Amino acid sequence: MLQSCACLAGAFSGDRMVGFILMPQPSFVRMLFVEPSAMRRGAGRRLWEFARAHIERCFPKVATVELNSSPHAVAFYRRIGFAPLSAPFVRDGCRATRMACWLPARALDAAL
Repeated sequence: MLQSCACLAGAFSGDRMVGFILMPQPSFVRMLFVEPSAMRRGAGRRLWEFARAHIERCFPKVATVELNSSPHAVAFYRRIGFAPLSAPFVRDGCRATRMACWLPARALDAAL
């Protein structure tokens, strides 16, 4: 269903994929998943740092990146720089919290 995307990257342990990030648009994380056995080992943070650097380099006008977080991932997203934009809500039977991360270079430009 995706004809193109802004960023798609995988995290690997040896020859095994343990996580991935998919951003169909430069301002929206559609999926960031890490296999449970690989959690708390930096794979999710490395995926986000790669994607953030790619977006800042290739899409310099993007100032924020948003996502819908499951309740279990809110703390992780907070640790990597996202902030809640909404209270938890239910959509299509799934509970989520809308979150955003302001890209550092854009935030600095706006402040100046």
